[in-house]
Amino acid sequence: MTNILSAIISALPDITFLLDEEGRYLEILTSEKHLLYDELEKLKGNLIPDLIPKHTSDIFLSTITETLKTGINQVVEYQLDVPTGKTWFEGRTSPLKESVEGKRAVIWIAVDITERKLAEVKQKDINNEMAQRVEESTAYLDKLHAQLSAISDSLPIVTYIAKATGDYAATYVAPSIIEVTGFPAAAFTSDPIFFASRIHPEDKDRVFKEFDSLDTKRKEIVYRWRKPDGSYIWFSDFLHIVKEHGNR
Repeated sequence: MTNILSAIISALPDITFLLDEEGRYLEILTSEKHLLYDELEKLKGNLIPDLIPKHTSDIFLSTITETLKTGINQVVEYQLDVPTGKTWFEGRTSPLKESVEGKRAVIWIAVDITERKLAEVKQKDINNEMAQRVEESTAYLDKLHAQLSAISDSLPIVTYIAKATGDYAATYVAPSIIEVTGFPAAAFTSDPIFFASRIHPEDKDRVFKEFDSLDTKRKEIVYRWRKPDGSYIWFSDFLHIVKEHGNR
């Protein structure tokens, strides 16, 4: 019978403790003695608070109390400095139906989860590093965008989006248009014919013929456009067709 019990214990991959309600080691079954906080003989019969650090002993005692109070199995993680080094354990408890030496008791199975915890820490470090890179890249792009916007706003260049067919009405005009033409962007987007109505009469037919012949290639159109004071300025539009949802 002793040989059978020894064989069973040697086959256990984890540590099994029998602990009473006060946190006393009543029995310890394991073949992995290197994972014990101290020598087996020094643990048996002694109280957990007298043997292991307070923070961890508090975890043991509160888990034992919760297990006996609720009658529900508990799972808890903790770390101990065992002979092989700092080791993470997952403790799984189950209440014993019968008392031991007149006291309630629990079965506590301790599973070595160090590899899993190290992998979690490594993954967390990777995630933090990636988040930092994304944050740095976003900050760089925001700064670059601000610089490019400042350059664009200081140049007589206006970006706009217009329909490539029909009345060629503008759907978006950059705010910098007011610096170039004297009219706000809303004047162009709220009135479909506003832009066309101010093209020089001698250029209008040619401009719209150029618009009609637009293809997927980039095209430049040069024309005159009337400002609020009646004077004309020269525009050089660089156009490129963009297809969105089947429309140009």
